[in-house]
Amino acid sequence: MNKIYFSIFIIFSSCTTTIDYIGNSYAPTQKPDLYVSGESIERPYKIVGKGYAHLRAFGRSPESIQQKILDKAKAKGADAVLVQDYYLPNADANFSSYYRSDSLGKGLITTGNSSISSSGNLAYTILFLKYTSR
Repeated sequence: MNKIYFSIFIIFSSCTTTIDYIGNSYAPTQKPDLYVSGESIERPYKIVGKGYAHLRAFGRSPESIQQKILDKAKAKGADAVLVQDYYLPNADANFSSYYRSDSLGKGLITTGNSSISSSGNLAYTILFLKYTSR
């Protein structure tokens, strides 16, 4: 019975998104601002930390990832976060092909299909900001 509970725990814990944080911590904040472009930040600020989102499940909604980022910002005392996303292409590609030859009458017919596919991951870098009074 314990093995079943342990298996369920492993499945649910592997389907999480974690935010790793490097930087300073301050008193918790209540409602940090969220930015996706540095040009849209109108107040002076300093960068107090950097974070990385690790997506450990397929199909995680952007809203749930955003909420995790804001929760981390609240806990670390950031006034705002700047989310920068980028696409990490996979270094390897899959190549598959299928060919078949048939003879009809006196001729030879070759049919086939080739495909190349590659996969990648969406990654996030998060800058944790503290407003300055300058």
